Amino acid sequence: MNPSQRARWQLAVLSELAQPGFMHLAPVLDESRDVLDFRWLEASPTSTRALGCAGKDLVGRSLKQVLAECGMRLSMMAAYRSAFLEQCSRVERVESEDGMALHQISPSPRELTVKVINQAAVERVLAAQRVLSLLESRGQYSVPGGSLRTSTPWSPSK
Repeated sequence: MNPSQRARWQLAVLSELAQPGFMHLAPVLDESRDVLDFRWLEASPTSTRALGCAGKDLVGRSLKQVLAECGMRLSMMAAYRSAFLEQCSRVERVESEDGMALHQISPSPRELTVKVINQAAVERVLAAQRVLSLLESRGQYSVPGGSLRTSTPWSPSK
């Protein structure tokens, strides 16, 4: 593999790791309709990795149980609960093994949808794009067919 192909492959891997993850959780209610917990309906592999639970199947599991297993703050339960009860979207910053993650929590009357963005992974992609663009501009990498840059819909605009 030549340096240009290796750089393209490494950027592709970084870009994949930086894709946002998605989760759907249903509230577990008591008889007075208070939220006791949440259960996973869906969890993408990217979201489980961002939670520090890479490779685990979260579907059907309890939020409190997973938070404890994955070493996350129990305050995340309070943030999810609050968003659901108030039916108000919110963003929570969460420290994980791999750096900072953003949880964009969007409630509906029956569930929560959470988009998880691994900020550290996004920053690595952006840094790699800057380095590769610099190398291309200096003529150190010749890329057949165009630039090594990839587009990501959630990248900051320039």
